[in-house]
Amino acid sequence: MRGHARDIRGSVGLLTTSILLGACGGWGDDLVTVEHLPLTTPVGADATLHIESSDRFLIGEPGQLRRVEPGATVATFTIADIATPYVIAVLDDGIVVHAGDRLLRLSPDGELMNAEDDMEESLFAMDPRGRWIVQAAGSGAVFGHSTATLTPVWGWASLGERTTGFAVSPHGGAVVQAIPGELLIRDLQTGRTLETMEVAAPFRQLTSAGSGRIYGIGGTEGRATVFAVQMAGEEPSILWRRTLDDLDLGEDAEVRLSPIGDRLVVFAPGKKGGLRMLDAETGEALGSILEGPIDVGYGPGGHLFMLYPGAIRKLR
Repeated sequence: MRGHARDIRGSVGLLTTSILLGACGGWGDDLVTVEHLPLTTPVGADATLHIESSDRFLIGEPGQLRRVEPGATVATFTIADIATPYVIAVLDDGIVVHAGDRLLRLSPDGELMNAEDDMEESLFAMDPRGRWIVQAAGSGAVFGHSTATLTPVWGWASLGERTTGFAVSPHGGAVVQAIPGELLIRDLQTGRTLETMEVAAPFRQLTSAGSGRIYGIGGTEGRATVFAVQMAGEEPSILWRRTLDDLDLGEDAEVRLSPIGDRLVVFAPGKKGGLRMLDAETGEALGSILEGPIDVGYGPGGHLFMLYPGAIRKLR
């Protein structure tokens, strides 16, 4: 099957707004939005956001991927799947996405080049060195896929436990894998376990910093907590934790770490959610937005971009 690409001309403008919102007691709108990109077509609640550059974005929606550029062009790539695609990586010769139970590689123009099926319950991460697309299967097995063909090149045996969270270290030398009861750091070349930490409840939404720190959300329904864990050193330890109740966020919250590892964003969509920016070193609150975005991502220069139904907003 081949993807279909078409160009749509629209009046998409990039507006600089410099909205200064005063801080108030408790959580409030005290972060500064400096740019506002209106979307010609509103997006749904399950849309995904990937930042290609400071003025070029990919938005995933059920059955399609849209490229948004301010002021000129929106290209729509049809995905042969009703699931919402999320972008794993943008390469020189294409785009790699995960949609439903399929791993897909599209050409820069959106044509389907390669596909791997039976990827349900899998988590994916891009090797920062660009060598592999790394898959953590539901069984706990880990595979490295070719970026050119998507075919598996290497793999580690199943752990017999479901992978609940997964990330590749920023230097590309290790993977972080959460399974029920344990948090593992494994050597990317051999699969050997380098560090292990016992945890009371499953981790999810893992992200890894170059300092050997791991951030994520762990716990069960009603008792979810944002964690910062130091895995490098003599013994893994928890640096800090913040409950989602304390952050006034719902159970569907997600985390994103800034490129240099100094800021952690925790967010849940909608007016019942919100966005909280924390100091990654201490967990201290640095600011908040009351209405949570649908999705967020960090772009060049460390700026945070937030996807809302009718616009993409950029924080100072």
